Amino acid sequence: MIDPYKVLGISPGASQEEIKKAYRKKAKECHPDLHSEDPEAASKMNEVNLAYEMLQNPKKYKAKQEEEQRRQQARTSYGNYDQGSQHDRRQGYGQSQGAGGWYSDFGGFDFEDIFGFGFGTRQYDTRPFPQAGDSDQLVRAINAINSGRFTDGISILSSMTSDYRNSRWFYVSSLAYQGIGDTEKALELIQKAAQMEPNNPIYKQLFREYSNKNQRASLSTEARGFYSPFGMVGRIIFGFMAVRFIFNLLQILLYGLLYAR
Repeated sequence: MIDPYKVLGISPGASQEEIKKAYRKKAKECHPDLHSEDPEAASKMNEVNLAYEMLQNPKKYKAKQEEEQRRQQARTSYGNYDQGSQHDRRQGYGQSQGAGGWYSDFGGFDFEDIFGFGFGTRQYDTRPFPQAGDSDQLVRAINAINSGRFTDGISILSSMTSDYRNSRWFYVSSLAYQGIGDTEKALELIQKAAQMEPNNPIYKQLFREYSNKNQRASLSTEARGFYSPFGMVGRIIFGFMAVRFIFNLLQILLYGLLYAR
């Protein structure tokens, strides 16, 4: 666990106003859009976001810290096993083994390309980051989404008035709805963001991804609801044969009784 005060450059016991001020300062220093030449800008920004969120929700992260301590103790207790597992991973075990004994580790390869749903690997990191000029509410919503609290993010975004509903509001909202699994709503929102800012590559990428997900969901639904007439024909033929079999069996029994007399 990181030290949030050290990351934000403030002392323990700092006020909420001091925390916010330090966060915005660090965000300007680390934001990937403002420092595209720095390959570590995104990871630095994530660390700053995490530090800010830790100070906003101390109880939540205290529980996480206790859980991490328990895991560390478990790893220490089973050190030999863990070392063996690491050795196996170095030897290639645990990777996907296919026919013929080949091993594959595709990493971040985009399988959507193979099936025609995608247009290449993801070019842009579509996660939201606070930017200069963002309102406090939007920053709170972004932090909620990055922490996996999508419902809280939607609640914050919904409370924002129309004056603040610019392309970034629609973009962040689409991520929140995608987080709860509502791809249709997410597509509607990111489409509006892309219409308001048509040259934004992140909006275009998300619009393409959500469109593909909706397409796959639609195809899956149609497949589940598809009704084959051949299935009914087969059941009719099987029923007819069953009736014929029973009828023939009754005839044999009847003839047997007649001859027995």
